[in-house]
Amino acid sequence: MCFPTLTTARGGLVWEKMTCIRKIKLTEGNYPYAVETLRSNREEWCVDETQISPNTVNNRPLGRSRISVNQLAFQIYSNANVTLAKFIACSTPRDKHVQLKFNLANRPQDSSLILIETDFEGYHFLTCYSEPYISLYFYVTPFQAEVWVVLGTTISTIVAITMALKHFSSLLEQQPFSIWMYVLASLFEEGGFIPSRAERQTFFRISLGIWGTMSVVLTNGYNGIMISELNSPRRQSHPDTFAQLQCNSLFRTILKNAHIDRKFLSESTEKEMHLDKSKWSSDTFFPFRTHIWKLYERLPSNPYFPNKYDVNPTDVDNSYFRILSAFEDITPLKALPEFLGVLLSLANDYSLDHVIPEVFKDLILWSPKHAFFPKNFSYLSDNLTSSILRKNIEREVLQCGKTVFVGKSSKITVEYEFLSRKYPDVKFFMGGESIQNYPSGVSIRNGWKSLVVRGFKSVVEAGIWSYVEKVELRVKNLNRTPAFVRKKIKDDKPENIATLKGTWPTVFVLVGCLTGVSIPVSRGMQTDLA
Repeated sequence: MCFPTLTTARGGLVWEKMTCIRKIKLTEGNYPYAVETLRSNREEWCVDETQISPNTVNNRPLGRSRISVNQLAFQIYSNANVTLAKFIACSTPRDKHVQLKFNLANRPQDSSLILIETDFEGYHFLTCYSEPYISLYFYVTPFQAEVWVVLGTTISTIVAITMALKHFSSLLEQQPFSIWMYVLASLFEEGGFIPSRAERQTFFRISLGIWGTMSVVLTNGYNGIMISELNSPRRQSHPDTFAQLQCNSLFRTILKNAHIDRKFLSESTEKEMHLDKSKWSSDTFFPFRTHIWKLYERLPSNPYFPNKYDVNPTDVDNSYFRILSAFEDITPLKALPEFLGVLLSLANDYSLDHVIPEVFKDLILWSPKHAFFPKNFSYLSDNLTSSILRKNIEREVLQCGKTVFVGKSSKITVEYEFLSRKYPDVKFFMGGESIQNYPSGVSIRNGWKSLVVRGFKSVVEAGIWSYVEKVELRVKNLNRTPAFVRKKIKDDKPENIATLKGTWPTVFVLVGCLTGVSIPVSRGMQTDLA
């Protein structure tokens, strides 16, 4: 009788090591006891190379050194006393494997997986792009609302009383006088016409005299404040939602049409809506999805495709926003940018027949005209590391062009703090919208009743896993150097500018020339007068 002691699956083949015994007494309870004792509990877990880094193995006890998520996972493997097998990709269904960080970009597709959720957050964006603007509010800000109310009340009162006197009194009869023109002229510091008969009346002398004095004060105060506002930096408009990042997307029209009840549509309108959907699908959606999916399948990490596929930036339009996001920290050349992976996952679920606006509204950014990769990026390059890519993305963001950096809310907050601290003269903005909220955490395949599953659950429930993730996120910027390093001033000693060096000799030359010319001229004028 033989019992399997270790099962491994490689390259589609299943290998099992067997332990055999010659005979066994078939008494009651013997067979279950034999299975329990002779079948070894030894487990082999597949660990893909993305979880292996130089700092993964840490011999120091926990709590005495800075620990990462990978180190914590390997400590759980060690406590469970399991065998680890390194492989390029642990994709075989029979493999026991732990995905340390699943999210919307690489969400698990197998319903039999054990999911341990650690967080629930969406995606934000960060940018320093802004456009100066002047609105109607700019012309109202010099005065408070109370001043405008009093000014309007005063003008209305003066005009109403003057027109009433003109209508009911013979004082201004047959006199070409417009009180509206006089009030407007005084507001614009222009002279207004008043009939001589009205000038001699005490009422007009007092009321219009007070109005003239008040209009001069208000007009000069308003002009002074407006000049100061014009000389100061203008207000800045920056994108605040993801919908503001798209430019003339036909998919926005498709989303609006999805809310319309087709029972009340004419045949021509329904045909036009169908043409819009077909045009967007054939020109944008399917070609771009085919390109990104082919790129995803043939990444350098896939050994089954020797012919590699690279990024095609020919369709990128510079008038559109560049939507950049981070790569995997350890193997950046073996994955898509995170946010592009999120959109690809959303595009795979999209159906032309059932458009649900609340679910697929973020596909307005699904276009080859948006750049999702840094400039000059290539998967075929040999010298690109995570630090180099991070600096390239940082340089593009710091140009303050139409570029945004997208990431999880926690990562964007840390990035915002780092950039604001290192570049205090640059104003950064965080978007006010969070999209694609999805749980993140640990997924375990074929774990069943393993001690590894218990170890991960206990660490997550105790809050240790979330704490290590937050510490690891903060520590990433501890020794990080900015992409642009400012030059340090070597000598802060005050410089003596009152010397004959530099521009000071020019002043003496000009004064000497002026004196040399003025003396002969004055002598000549004195001679002529004599």
